[in-house]
Amino acid sequence: MIHSVNLAFYRRIDWEKFVATADAPEKLHDTWDEWFLAFLKTKSGLEERHLNVVEVTINIEQLLAFCKKNNLKNTSETRSKYVSLQQF
Repeated sequence: MIHSVNLAFYRRIDWEKFVATADAPEKLHDTWDEWFLAFLKTKSGLEERHLNVVEVTINIEQLLAFCKKNNLKNTSETRSKYVSLQQF
């Protein structure tokens, strides 16, 4: 049985808004390009472990609505929870 894992994907066009709304922007990559390289490395590592990676393109407005609805800050933990709840 192949297990799937949802992995957050941020569009280049949304990067600045994403960083501006994150609770701890200093913990994020400085640029989208740096983040994208880390994303590819993470994705590859998961696939090497025989996991099916589902790229979840993050809609920043929907993420912020999720945070507001659940009274959560836009942290890495919250984003992981948001991504894990996405159904395809």
